[in-house]
Amino acid sequence: MRISSKIKDRESFTPTENEIIRFIQTNSDQAVNMTLDELAETIYVSKSTIIRFCKKLGYRGHHEMCVELAKELSMFIENDANLDTSMPLTASDNARTAADKIAAIHYRAVTETHQDLDIQRISELAAKIRDCRELYIYAFEECVFAAMDFAMKLRRIGFRVQTAMVSGSEQYIASTQPEDTAALLITYTGREAILSQCAQVLAAKHIPIYLVTGPFRSRIRNYADASLEISYYEAEPKTAPFGSETAMRVVLDMLYALIFQIDYEKNVSQIRKIYDLRRGIADTVE
Repeated sequence: MRISSKIKDRESFTPTENEIIRFIQTNSDQAVNMTLDELAETIYVSKSTIIRFCKKLGYRGHHEMCVELAKELSMFIENDANLDTSMPLTASDNARTAADKIAAIHYRAVTETHQDLDIQRISELAAKIRDCRELYIYAFEECVFAAMDFAMKLRRIGFRVQTAMVSGSEQYIASTQPEDTAALLITYTGREAILSQCAQVLAAKHIPIYLVTGPFRSRIRNYADASLEISYYEAEPKTAPFGSETAMRVVLDMLYALIFQIDYEKNVSQIRKIYDLRRGIADTVE
């Protein structure tokens, strides 16, 4: 996960740590070139506090954090560095500014998701889904359209896929899902009450549960037999799920690609048959 994402949830940090965060967010170019002594003297925080803060973020120390911060700064245009991905638009934005902000959000979502993806985990999940007799997909909120697209792609290569995306029907579908099938839960926050209820029902029936979710803590992870986390962070409330929806689509497309690769020749043949059938029907109509 990028440093910029790790430090957005300000409530999980102490007041002193938030002072460090505030300085990094507003002076990234300066902070990345500072020594530990210089940073401590500038923001009036002890060196030991800064080191503890760096370790809390998952780094061994100040130097390693600065290296990672430098990588982030080189990835994005300067105007994108402090862009609020949840509420990016302002009343003073003109058409060009608004368009540039949305483009920057989508670019960030794609690059962060790709950079932080656990290839081993996604490969393992692809193999598990490929071996399913039948897959039931449960999708929630902004993930519904991405999930529908993923289901359609799987059907194109011969997978038996059922979807549970109609509000209020998820629990019923979970309770009637055959035990020799598998379930894929797709949710960005993982905090929907109906999701936990579905997971409990599926787990009680010993149905394998696979999860694709965002960078949030949720009880649903406890039920998953295999999970894949999207690192891209987008807080609530938000104008619209611009980046999170893009990040979810990127991961699901990557997951589909790895599933496709396992039986490449068979899947290519299947797609060609569908294309030839459609072309034959079109020629007949003409």
